[in-house]
Amino acid sequence: MCLNLGFKINIMQIHRTLTIIFITFLSFSLLAQEKSFENQFLTAESFIQEQNFAKALEILKPLINKQPKNANLHFKVGFCYLQSSYQKKQAISHLKKAAANTTEAYDPENPEETSAPLETPVFLARALYHNHEFDKADSIYKQFKTSVADLANEAYLQELNRLIELNQNAKNILNNPIDVEISQFRQGINTPAIEYAPVISGDEQTLIFTSNRKSNEVTDINHSDDLYITHKNDDEKWSAPEKMTNVSTPYNEASTSLSFDGNTLVIYMNDDGDGELYQSQWDGNKWSTPEIMPDPINSPELETHGCFSPDMTEFFYASSRPGGYGGLDIYVTRKLPTGIWGAAENLGPEINTPENEDSPFIHPDNKRLYFSSAGHKTMGGLDIFVTSRQNTNDWNKVQNIGYPINSTADDVCFSVSADGKRGYYASFNEKSLGETDLFMILMPGEDHTPLMVYVGYAKNKAGEVIKGAEITAFNDRTGEMFGTYTPNQRTGKFVLAAEEGTKLQLLIEADGYKSIERTITIKNTDENENTLITQEVPMKDIELENVWKIPENIFMPFDSFETDMSAYGQLVAFLQQNTAVNVKLTGHTDAKGPDWYNKKLGLKRARFVKNYLTEKNINPSRIATASMGEKAPIARNEMNGKDAPEGRKFNRRVAIELLNANPELFELEETSIPGKLIIRKKK
Repeated sequence: MCLNLGFKINIMQIHRTLTIIFITFLSFSLLAQEKSFENQFLTAESFIQEQNFAKALEILKPLINKQPKNANLHFKVGFCYLQSSYQKKQAISHLKKAAANTTEAYDPENPEETSAPLETPVFLARALYHNHEFDKADSIYKQFKTSVADLANEAYLQELNRLIELNQNAKNILNNPIDVEISQFRQGINTPAIEYAPVISGDEQTLIFTSNRKSNEVTDINHSDDLYITHKNDDEKWSAPEKMTNVSTPYNEASTSLSFDGNTLVIYMNDDGDGELYQSQWDGNKWSTPEIMPDPINSPELETHGCFSPDMTEFFYASSRPGGYGGLDIYVTRKLPTGIWGAAENLGPEINTPENEDSPFIHPDNKRLYFSSAGHKTMGGLDIFVTSRQNTNDWNKVQNIGYPINSTADDVCFSVSADGKRGYYASFNEKSLGETDLFMILMPGEDHTPLMVYVGYAKNKAGEVIKGAEITAFNDRTGEMFGTYTPNQRTGKFVLAAEEGTKLQLLIEADGYKSIERTITIKNTDENENTLITQEVPMKDIELENVWKIPENIFMPFDSFETDMSAYGQLVAFLQQNTAVNVKLTGHTDAKGPDWYNKKLGLKRARFVKNYLTEKNINPSRIATASMGEKAPIARNEMNGKDAPEGRKFNRRVAIELLNANPELFELEETSIPGKLIIRKKK
């Protein structure tokens, strides 16, 4: 018995020991599981704070399988899906479960929190709105607004009203779609990665876009946003995209516009925390290293997108600088006669709102302005709008360009072809290969007069590119200036757009050549209405002869007989190479001071120029000097009995007359005097 009793006691002791061990092990196991859940929860929360929602979902989805009734986990999963480009629909089921258990005392960083925040119905309504279930979203918004009417402040209620308004706007716009046909760029241009910000040249032969696709470079570890370029080949198909290595950097950059002639690329770069605009130039062979755009375009604040007018004399851009209407506003700066950019001008309340306005694109007709806005009547977020101007600063009422171009997501970076029949943009839809892809829209219903694209080449008789050529186009019917164009220095290519039948006079000027004029007529030779018309007319028939451009006058400061002569190299070189040519220098003054003094001052001015030419090895015997003092003005010294300083400055000069010179060898550059100041025509 004792042995048996003893044996039983031993068995009981062993059992008690095993029980204690098991309980202890279970406690440690449960504690470890709790610790593991806590760590995973906090890690997921940190990813959410960093806006890395994909990583957060990788952690949260297994947790929700273990705790399927945890409303907080359902909320966080739904929230992450709601931030994605293409999985917003999956947020609905999770947010419905989360909305069934909410609390005012919500603690987002507490792993023990099992309720969802009080505002969860708002997120559910947003998910339904993105899924185009507008009536359900409207009902939830209004129910929630009623339930929090006594708790929320005025600003919060106004924001709810804004969401209700956006939901109704989206419903109305979606129920009245515009007539467009959307086609997707081929695979290779589009990938499972993100493609966005497509910009295209005026002749639609070059496309540049931004992508975070993985490149073959060893340094490309984080898949930063880089620029890619593709060209149309002879059969009108796009080539395989190539990374723009000269332009891409270790930082994120994005294409914002390509000039109409395809020679200037505007880039957004964020290398120091403040986004700024840069530009890169195409020389016919390669793209230059991006250079920051000058004042006043960039500021200490944020600049995101910018584009040139087709004639390169205006630059439209988005900036958050002080003094605007709120957030990002659209500004314009205009090129001054000196070649520098003028002061930044806000486009005003017709276009800018207290919300963000972004991604301006001025159409080749130089009238229509497309831009994105979150402040006008949108479907939600940023929508694309269009306005037009009758003159420089008179903008018409903006219009939403409609669904399906606009969506409930942010819609930016939209550009339109010269004929108004094709639009280029990035979006996500059911055809996307992964993230946002590039699309082209056919818009047969465009009601604007289409423009045709003219492509010319500034070349001499031998077929060589004319270096430094400048082309000014004038309307043959009205005589008004149509635009100015700078041909590519390597290819001679220039591009302009005009209505069919337009007749233009082209004035071609270049150093070392005699200026000539050519007449062109924009004609449609293509029977396919949906194809962009491009007239490529090589300018090989232009017989530009070598010619020296000699200034008609050398101007002097007030009461002085000296000036900087560095700009008069053509005169010096001409006299050096044409030794049979003599020159007469006649000094002139304005009407300030006595006649005898001005006669003497005029002679000093002529002798100053003679001394300069003599120092450049021009024989002094070839140079005659004279003075007319104030007796031969070419502009008014006074107007209406009052001093006219703007006129007097033209009279302080040394006139140049070439003697014994073949007129075919040189061209006098006449002085341009404002009409109101002219007192007599020059011979």
